Amino acid sequence: MKALLFAITLVILQACTDNGAEYCATPESVGAQLLSSFNKNSTEVAAIETELAKTKENIKNFYLELKPSEYGYSAYLWHKDSFLPENCKTTGNPGGLNRKYIIENGILIKPLWWQ
Repeated sequence: MKALLFAITLVILQACTDNGAEYCATPESVGAQLLSSFNKNSTEVAAIETELAKTKENIKNFYLELKPSEYGYSAYLWHKDSFLPENCKTTGNPGGLNRKYIIENGILIKPLWWQ
């Protein structure tokens, strides 16, 4: 698990350094779309939205990358603040709101908070 989080951090860091030129990650560069733009009939998206509602977080503040995995789906949830210019070249989880969910049969198994 720590290796995966380290790999994600390295990808973000590499995305923020392009031959010494300043480069900031964007939703497009990480393959994410606004959570609110996903199909509301998706059990995976509904599970994420329910979880965010429990913690009183606004779904309009999040981007989602949903990938099939050995467990069902891996959902990478990016907070919009991660893409702000002041967070350019920031490693880890600026703001502490990015996370990954493992989803099996439409049920969130657990969140994995990025470091």
